[in-house]
Amino acid sequence: MTPAPNDLSLTFNLPTLSAAEPKKKKPEAASEPSQKASVLSEVPVKNSRPRVEESPTEKKPETEQIPSSPPLPAHDGSANKAKGKSPNKKFNLSIDQDLIPRIRWAVQKETGYVYKQGYIYLVAVEEVPLKDIERYLDAYRRNLSTVPELPKVTVLLGNRHAVAASPSLPPKRVADVDALAKRLGISRSRYFATALRIWLDQHDMMPPTKEHLAENLEQYISSMGLYVPPADLQRLAKKARVAETSAPKNS
Repeated sequence: MTPAPNDLSLTFNLPTLSAAEPKKKKPEAASEPSQKASVLSEVPVKNSRPRVEESPTEKKPETEQIPSSPPLPAHDGSANKAKGKSPNKKFNLSIDQDLIPRIRWAVQKETGYVYKQGYIYLVAVEEVPLKDIERYLDAYRRNLSTVPELPKVTVLLGNRHAVAASPSLPPKRVADVDALAKRLGISRSRYFATALRIWLDQHDMMPPTKEHLAENLEQYISSMGLYVPPADLQRLAKKARVAETSAPKNS
């Protein structure tokens, strides 16, 4: 029987152009695309928009509802525009050598830390008025051991040995101290040192004596999260002595 000319299911042998055996159709093959299509149609589509259509600058609704973080407060209570930057900076000063242990002790007593010297510097210049600075300088020039108007304040007589100090202070506050020191004819360092001396004397800020050195060391070391056996601290306290170091005179 001659096959129909439009039957596309037949193949031919090229040399003889004779009809070959017809291919067997797989009945299940025809139904597979429809089954896959039906399965895909049942799966819910989360996002019908293609990924390439999303703009990189397009804001999502959930991000637009989150408010921006407020600026960090500055030292004067106002908002600091420069986020992440401290309003303070290091200032080089020359402080009386005998005040250094008293300053460290005062910082630890007032703040619980031993490295925030700038806090005590600012408290001193805030609480000690310009008139008290003038009274102290007048008593020093008159070679008095105490200030008549300030009975708790002891005047340091003789040469003042100074050491370098670099506390973190707000530039605006330092500029104010510079203006006050210029009015008195003294340096910025001398104004800070005098205010510190008056404040420390009035608040009786004096580190423990040698008898309590071991206890003081234990508190100091524990404040930094460290531990040293008490027996070692006792041996260290017994061997402690005053360091003999030369320091330049403060002009």
